[in-house]
Amino acid sequence: MSALLEVSDLSVSIGATRLVQDVSFSLEESSALGLVGESGSGKTLTLRALLGLDPRGARVTGSVMFAGEQLVGRGERAMSRLRGAQLAMVFQDPMAALNPVQRIGKQIAEGPRLHLGLGRAEAAARTLELLAKVGLPDPAATARRYPHQLSGGQRQRAMIAIALACEPKVVLCDEPTTALDVTVQAQVLRLLHSACSELGAALLFVSHDLAVVRQLCRQVAVMYAGRVVESGPIEEVFGRPRHGYTASLLRSLPDVDAPSEPQPIPGEPANPRNPPPGCPFHPRCDYALPDCATERPELVEVMVGRRSACVHGRTGLPELERMAR
Repeated sequence: MSALLEVSDLSVSIGATRLVQDVSFSLEESSALGLVGESGSGKTLTLRALLGLDPRGARVTGSVMFAGEQLVGRGERAMSRLRGAQLAMVFQDPMAALNPVQRIGKQIAEGPRLHLGLGRAEAAARTLELLAKVGLPDPAATARRYPHQLSGGQRQRAMIAIALACEPKVVLCDEPTTALDVTVQAQVLRLLHSACSELGAALLFVSHDLAVVRQLCRQVAVMYAGRVVESGPIEEVFGRPRHGYTASLLRSLPDVDAPSEPQPIPGEPANPRNPPPGCPFHPRCDYALPDCATERPELVEVMVGRRSACVHGRTGLPELERMAR
């Protein structure tokens, strides 16, 4: 099956600093891929580059093929026709993403009117249908409210309604549950899963929370210092990691069944303006070898369906795997 979204060697630079480096992954129809890593690993910048929402002064190179069309280098007018219609995004902070002076109903109706050509009455009916679908009470009353009149969970549901309004082929999520409490977070995750399944939409989910990604996604790509350092089926990557960074992330998670305490990753993430030589993670890695300080491993296939950018990628040290379980 050909990929719906194929990202190859995507890089984002500001001046001489490469913030995202040679990122590659693919997304098939109706599939779900998680992008995980610490804050500053390049996840959000990668996501925004796919939509052409780059920071001012950024230079994007590489390839982003969507449904057979190249997105890198397309003008703003062409990208604006795709955003919302074919590629929709759910942002991390709905209060910042929603227009504070427009009613919720008007913001949801905007996409169907612009991209689907619906009239005012049809768009209004579509809005009420979407508000009910995302579980907001009294859709008619909610449509008349402003963002500040909704709770955080309700605002995020409204953002999901906007994202689903034109039945896109791909839904991009940038840590959409970070600011929500655990109960609301679980509700939003179930909503995203069921909505994407119903539409047959592919899901690209960015998060630093591995447990959340594990609930939603079957594939995962782990990012560090702007690069993908490991990727593959999520149960295999989390069960038998092939990169020291993945193992360290897993080891830092609390586990009520584990006899030992979570182990935070020592040190600070690599500075993109002054990255260390060799493997960017080697100063923080418990499994670093002398060559790791001088040679940067490339992301290569280490077994069927699995890729790793680590000297231990092919062997998968038993100690590393045990510690990560």
